[in-house]
Amino acid sequence: MSHFGVYVCLSSGSEADWRTAVGGALAPYRIDDETGLGEWDYWNSSGQFLVRPEYVDDPLIVPSSQWPADPLRCDGGPKKVLDLAGMRTAARDRAYQVWAAWREAVSRHPPARSIEECESRAEYEAQPLVAEITARRDDEDDVLALLRATELAYLGDDEQRFIDMAVQEALLTYALVTVDGQWFDVEQTPDFTALLWPYLDGLPDDTFIIELDCHS
Repeated sequence: MSHFGVYVCLSSGSEADWRTAVGGALAPYRIDDETGLGEWDYWNSSGQFLVRPEYVDDPLIVPSSQWPADPLRCDGGPKKVLDLAGMRTAARDRAYQVWAAWREAVSRHPPARSIEECESRAEYEAQPLVAEITARRDDEDDVLALLRATELAYLGDDEQRFIDMAVQEALLTYALVTVDGQWFDVEQTPDFTALLWPYLDGLPDDTFIIELDCHS
């Protein structure tokens, strides 16, 4: 049993009854009660999208379930209201901050072993470098980003590679259901991360896009 994110893309006009449209798009992938085959058994909207400021009052926006008081976040809506470029910019800015904190901490501590080289996560997290980076957290996302920086210590001084990876992963989720009903995911689709951004960028502005939290 697990939870995972899915972007569902729907053709224009679906927003009037998006729950029904999402249900139809996901129906082929529902877990079969007899065979157990399938991808999900229930879902809720749960997105990470930023809203373009000029569209905060658009009635077609699905309000954020995680940040209900923030009008600049949402679970989904027409592509034109989603600030995909802003998400890239935010990811890039945070990645620069993460990298600076990482390199500064590296200069003051012995090299940290990767989690694979440690006998337990506790041993990994007890290392001075990892402990300091973890303690700098502002929120959960920053913790994950900083720990990733630690685990990717093999990048050495390749700052640009780290920044590029962070930007590419700015909108990363587990799976994507395309407008024509195809399912792609990180486990079954080669280069899923590289596929996701170009697909979303290429959609018409009136395409309805929503992120779900699915359970399996």
